Amino acid sequence: PTALSGTLPLTQHYSTATRELEGDWKVGAPAGESSAEFRFRHILAFFKFDINAGGTDVAGETLKSVSLKIAGAQLGGDFKYDIPGDKLAFTPTEGSDKVTMEWSDTPALRAATFHGYMSVAPCSGLQGKNIDIVITTNKHIIKFSQTCKVDEIEASAYYTVPLELSRFASDWTIEDNPDAAEENA
Repeated sequence: PTALSGTLPLTQHYSTATRELEGDWKVGAPAGESSAEFRFRHILAFFKFDINAGGTDVAGETLKSVSLKIAGAQLGGDFKYDIPGDKLAFTPTEGSDKVTMEWSDTPALRAATFHGYMSVAPCSGLQGKNIDIVITTNKHIIKFSQTCKVDEIEASAYYTVPLELSRFASDWTIEDNPDAAEENA
C-alpha cells in the first residue's frame, strides 16, 4: 500500500501496569535485503506525563484522567498518511484541540513521580499558546494553564509534560468531582 487511513483517538487509555499505548501508529519497511526484518518509524508524537502530587491536598487521591487543550491545534482525529511522500494530514474536527488520557488502573497520586504516555498529532505554531490542563481524581477536578514552550510537536518524538503538582497549586482552581458522590455511595 502507498497510503493508510486511521483515527488517533482524542481520548486514550493508559495503564501503569501494562504500559500499553493507544494510537501508536508506525510504518515499516524491510531492513536491507531481509524479508524477516523490518524498520519501523512512528508517524505520530508522544506526550510523557510525569506526575507527582507530593505536598498537595490531592496526594492520596486516585488519578482518573489528564486533559490538555491547545486552542487552534489539531492534536488527534481522523488522518491519512501518504507513505512514499511521508505526509500526514488530519481532517479538521471540532474538539480536536483537546486530548485526554484516562488511566485504566487509576493509580494513587503520591510524592513519587510516575509516568503515563499518549500519542498526539504532530503540529506547529504552538509557542506562546496557552495549554489548559485538567486533572481529574476520584475526589476533585483541578484546572490550570501553562504557556507552551515548544513551537512544534514532531513525529517520532517524545515530549515530557512535567506535572509536579505542587508547582501549580497556587495557580489552580480545584472543585469537587461531581462523580465522587456516586463512587462513594
